[in-house]
Amino acid sequence: MSGPSGAQVHLSEFCSGENAPALVSQLLERQGSDLVVDASAIEFIDTQCVEVLVAAAHQWAGDALSIHFENPSEGFLRGLSALGLDRSAVEIARTNDGR
Repeated sequence: MSGPSGAQVHLSEFCSGENAPALVSQLLERQGSDLVVDASAIEFIDTQCVEVLVAAAHQWAGDALSIHFENPSEGFLRGLSALGLDRSAVEIARTNDGR
């Protein structure tokens, strides 16, 4: 996605349970606008951080906003896959009808 608009969050290399509260804070600070998440640096993501991202996706969808994951790393995709998920579980596109 070139020239993303909206708020941005950069995920760290190791996104684990001890990082989850900080991730929640970052997301809450950006609530109310479309969001671009840079997932390029992730080497490892655990269940707690994935749960935070899934919850954020539900919140953004409920607010009729989008979340786009930019440059998802193999570690990020592997972490989702280990939980039986893919990008669609965390990525939300804005629709024209507000849903």
